[in-house]
Amino acid sequence: MESVYDEVSSGDYISYVKAREDCGLYSGTESVDLITLAKKYKTTESSALIKAVREAVLYTDSDYVYGKGLAAYSPNERSDVYEYARTSLEALEYDDCVLKCYDAVVSLKLAYMGGDYVDSEGNVILLPPECWTYIHGYVVSYICIDSYEDEETGEWMQMGTVFARVNGEEVLLILQYDNDNPYGDIIGYMPYDFETQQSPQERARIMTFNPDDEVELIHPILEISSDKVYYDNVLEEVFKPAELELSYDNIDYSGYKVICQFEITDIYGNVYETEEFEY
Repeated sequence: MESVYDEVSSGDYISYVKAREDCGLYSGTESVDLITLAKKYKTTESSALIKAVREAVLYTDSDYVYGKGLAAYSPNERSDVYEYARTSLEALEYDDCVLKCYDAVVSLKLAYMGGDYVDSEGNVILLPPECWTYIHGYVVSYICIDSYEDEETGEWMQMGTVFARVNGEEVLLILQYDNDNPYGDIIGYMPYDFETQQSPQERARIMTFNPDDEVELIHPILEISSDKVYYDNVLEEVFKPAELELSYDNIDYSGYKVICQFEITDIYGNVYETEEFEY
């Protein structure tokens, strides 16, 4: 697991997740077949793991295409129950390297899918993102607006927005990620009034870029003392659509004071805000 942890913690989270989700499902569990995972996600330790499993079990073939003889817990779909699973793994005296690796995978998955969540007891859990969305090498204010994941097929999709101006007009850039394109694409933009936080009804659709469009990246900035949001250019440079390179990479918090707050909507539609706290 050491090599898996090194790859995941260095930013190559997607490769592991794609391999893990391509290992089939054991209904009602978070188990993964070890030989299948070792073949899907090749590391310097893969061959040794496959050899060890084949020597440890009598049968390594079954009617289930993903079943090769020995399965083990590996967090995947149910990140919300990981804290309980981790307690069990500690009680079973799992190696620290395994726990460290699973911690990194779950943290990055939650960060990638939105960052914060509430556990089954109603406790807010903060897992600060280790990676974030960049455009043209600059951190942008990415907001997830829609996502889904099919537990049976492993297919997933996430769509999000980034504040921008196109030819001086306020818009939201539309970003889309899925299992076929996990690093994402900027698929267009939608006109959006920053002040009213709405799209003009007659133009509430995704529009495609023209090659000569001029795009400015915008940060929403919250003034805590007045609770007012300002919108500022990320940088003075103006880009053509073809120059907007999308990436997902490590984020460095050094030099920043990070203030966190949660807005929580319950199953009845009631909205609650937590107190602000410094991370």
